[in-house]
Amino acid sequence: MNRQFKRRFSILLLLCAVLTGCEKPQQRSVVEEKEPVPGVPASTPVPEVVPEVVPAPAPSAPSAPSAATEPLPMEEPVFKIWMIDKKITITGGLKSRIQVDRIVTTIKEAFPEHEIVNELKVEAHRYPVGWGNRLAVEFLVPYFKEVKSPGVAYQTGIVTLLGEVENGGRLQSLTEIAIDTFTGEFSRDIDNKLTTAK
Repeated sequence: MNRQFKRRFSILLLLCAVLTGCEKPQQRSVVEEKEPVPGVPASTPVPEVVPEVVPAPAPSAPSAPSAATEPLPMEEPVFKIWMIDKKITITGGLKSRIQVDRIVTTIKEAFPEHEIVNELKVEAHRYPVGWGNRLAVEFLVPYFKEVKSPGVAYQTGIVTLLGEVENGGRLQSLTEIAIDTFTGEFSRDIDNKLTTAK
């Protein structure tokens, strides 16, 4: 063996022997460091306070994301309005808050003597439509003033007209106004259930 290697090896062995021969350092406990308690003799051992061990909560399984955090798929708007006696009910969901407010406010102003039940909601997952801007003033107010037991619905692109009108001429006229009002990207057809008194 190489002389330099022997020297390094012997130094390494000596260091190992010295380190293993050393005493393990003693740790002082927190109790030993504290000042003696007045009125208690120094020879009396002070009880060590052991902190209470609180078990950690068990890790819960990752919860599935709630429906509120997942965006809903886009859908067409839904709108229904009908009148029974002196009660007008409005339901459905539109994307625009302005349109919802405009429809409800216009109906309340046009029919102050009626009870208005407003269940029309602003729903972000609805496609926007232009007819919501013109619906109340151009169509609903005249329709509800003229038609007996009126009702109008818009669902899956189909406009449904309900009620009874004076004659066939008014039926034709109100139907044309409904077509003009609901014209839009999603409107597909009119289900005209209007009847005539004569």
